[in-house]
Amino acid sequence: MGLKTLKKSCIGLTLILSLGIFPANVLAQEVIVVNDSYQAVIEAQEMMPGDVATEYNVADPEVIRTNDLFTPRLTSPDSSNPYYFENNSYYLSGYGMPNCTAYAYGRAYEILGTKPNLCMGNANQWWDYNLSNGYYASGSTPKIGAVICWGGWDCGHVAVVEKIEGDTVTYSESTWSGVYFQTRTYTIGNEDNTSVGDFQGYIYLGDFSADDSDNNGGNDVVEDTTPPVVSGLTISNVDESGFTVSCNVTDDESGIDRVLFPTWTESNGQDDLVWYVANVVNGIASKRVSFSEHNGERGTYIVHAYTYNTQELLTVQGTSITLPDKAVDVSYRTHVENVGWQDWKSNGDLSGTLNEGKRLEGIEITLDDQGYDLGIAYSTHIQNIG
Repeated sequence: MGLKTLKKSCIGLTLILSLGIFPANVLAQEVIVVNDSYQAVIEAQEMMPGDVATEYNVADPEVIRTNDLFTPRLTSPDSSNPYYFENNSYYLSGYGMPNCTAYAYGRAYEILGTKPNLCMGNANQWWDYNLSNGYYASGSTPKIGAVICWGGWDCGHVAVVEKIEGDTVTYSESTWSGVYFQTRTYTIGNEDNTSVGDFQGYIYLGDFSADDSDNNGGNDVVEDTTPPVVSGLTISNVDESGFTVSCNVTDDESGIDRVLFPTWTESNGQDDLVWYVANVVNGIASKRVSFSEHNGERGTYIVHAYTYNTQELLTVQGTSITLPDKAVDVSYRTHVENVGWQDWKSNGDLSGTLNEGKRLEGIEITLDDQGYDLGIAYSTHIQNIG
């Protein structure tokens, strides 16, 4: 049996508002018939940290999706829309709009035409819930129809991407104890400074083509066949501990997903191969390579850059650097007649005395082996012995 609203009671609402008192957990109350033997009282209340909505088994509305053409929602849904009300598990659990989770759940329901496999908890739980269950693909690049997840504040926030025009994203949302429905915009790459902050990523409900028949500025999704552009692969900042590898990476259509720097030494094949994950900031990928992770070897290092965009298209470039055998420092000091121990000297500098006829009575030698398996051999020439 379909769900029907039987009664809506707002008794005393005018009195409460006139007194300036706004209850934190109740806005309105409705009696909903779930089946012939059960009635649920629906209270529009705030979703507090740790709250979980009940997943109701309801029949999907009789709407047939014939294609994946995406129509942006730029106006508020009305109360007759079953995705946001009659069939919405958040609404039925008392967490209806204005509430970001109720709205995003309803919008996902509307986009898919079937009940979405999204979290029933607070907004800041949606991202990890989807990752752990693997229901939908996800990433850091916006797509139309994607759910945006932020983890900031106590409960986080979720919204839905409606349009992408150049680097400007338009999203729709509802906010608890605030706006029932609104659309807002931000610049791609500025997600972490938008809404409540702590941007987590996008949950992709599907791959949709925008319906721009009404000239609403929708951005059609076209299959990306162009791999990322990589330039300026260089090795720099070489010192005794390692070096830095970096390159410029761009992908105007899909965006960069990840950059890997597989690195190994020419000696003994790829027995020391390490796949470094690059840090990508403002189109520059970089990573520090440590000699200690390659058996302390010098000689020739071979470095490749594997650059993927969000469509898994790949560009590979390579470079190498030949490093001279590292210098080994030896330090020493001598004990001289009537002088005692002198200061430390190193790498061939004179220790002892010259043209003074004083005995050399002792010597200490140390070696900075820098990871090599090295030792010290020495001999002494003694008076009357040789």
